[in-house]
Amino acid sequence: MRVSGPEIARHYNGPMIEACSGCGLLVEGGASGCQRIFEELTARDFSNVLYGRVHRLLVDTYCLQHPDAFCASAKSMAAHLTGLAWTLEREGSPARGSETLRRWIEAHPGLPRPTPP
Repeated sequence: MRVSGPEIARHYNGPMIEACSGCGLLVEGGASGCQRIFEELTARDFSNVLYGRVHRLLVDTYCLQHPDAFCASAKSMAAHLTGLAWTLEREGSPARGSETLRRWIEAHPGLPRPTPP
């Protein structure tokens, strides 16, 4: 006997699993649950030096996956996008951002914000 999604939901008493509106992760609480996970991982970065080595990579990735909240301006989008590219494509430090990129972003305050994909 096959049971459909609504039939399962009617008999399910556990936590409500929803898709995060930013990244699509299926998590208890949807977007707020995803934010909670991010905050827990960020706290871990500051409490354990081993995780702190990838802090910038974690932040840039999360922010780009949630552009409405964390890439509201062209400056923030450029900072996270170039920071992630610098880390992955140029073997930059996943813990800290590039000072050169920071100076470039600060020198171009009038950047137009592209539409996120």
